[in-house]
Amino acid sequence: MNKKVIVIGGANVDVTSFTRSEIGSGDAYPGKVELTLGGVSRNIAENLSRLGLDTSLITSLGTDGFGTMVKNNCLSLGIDLSLSNLEAKRTGVFSSVLDKKNDMYLAIADQKAVEELDEEFFKDKIEQINQADLVFISTELSESTLDYLTKNITTTMVTDVVSGAKSKRIKEFYERFDVIKMNEIEAEIFFDEKVTEENYERILGETKDVNLIITRGSRSLFYKWDNKIGISEIKIVDAQNTNGAGDAFISGVIYSYLNNFDLTKILEFAKSCSTLTIADERTNTDLMSVEKIMELINE
Repeated sequence: MNKKVIVIGGANVDVTSFTRSEIGSGDAYPGKVELTLGGVSRNIAENLSRLGLDTSLITSLGTDGFGTMVKNNCLSLGIDLSLSNLEAKRTGVFSSVLDKKNDMYLAIADQKAVEELDEEFFKDKIEQINQADLVFISTELSESTLDYLTKNITTTMVTDVVSGAKSKRIKEFYERFDVIKMNEIEAEIFFDEKVTEENYERILGETKDVNLIITRGSRSLFYKWDNKIGISEIKIVDAQNTNGAGDAFISGVIYSYLNNFDLTKILEFAKSCSTLTIADERTNTDLMSVEKIMELINE
């Protein structure tokens, strides 16, 4: 029987602009613009569904055309939306500009729909949520909602900090999570100091009892897992679009965690999910599958 996962957070449409020019300010640049489906939680739900997990998404979608696009796509992937708010005022939009190296230069996120996922919305859903084997909770939610959910959810909880500013929302109760992922910028804000190869052992050693991974782009990652602290190298690959790398990574961690992989295999699987994803111009790749990830690991 497939493991049951519930993903809670934002779903939106991604408007991604690509250019091969050097970006400055106050000018227009030749390039191309693509419209795809996104949102951290929706991206993770898609990845988990493609990896064969029984996946539900609790999100907030408008009745507009963008909302219909996201809804139809989720249903086509077998993602359950029965606990979602499908009558939000409008669907979220994430607009980003990538530089000539295909790294994000800047982005604007319209995430008002997520604000409708408040404490009151979840009060009659906790019992159903607790039937899942694992729940991913996005820090896009308000601090009060995050506090309520982490107090009342009794199953395994995972989060991705998403942004530096939002890392503060869980700082007072981060130990309620079983797994937390953040990047180095988010970690600097969360820990109030830059995490480096010189000090990561001290910083992670001072954290409470939680499995924690700090990603550092294409360089390496730091981890504290079952109280073991270390560093893991990253294989350098050509990237077409790095926007979905973090979402793919935490998806790989979730799949591995549910399947009781050891730490080495968890990191291999998660890193391979990112590798597969960034080789595609889309934020999510339809090539995502356990078989494909295992091929990458065994190369």
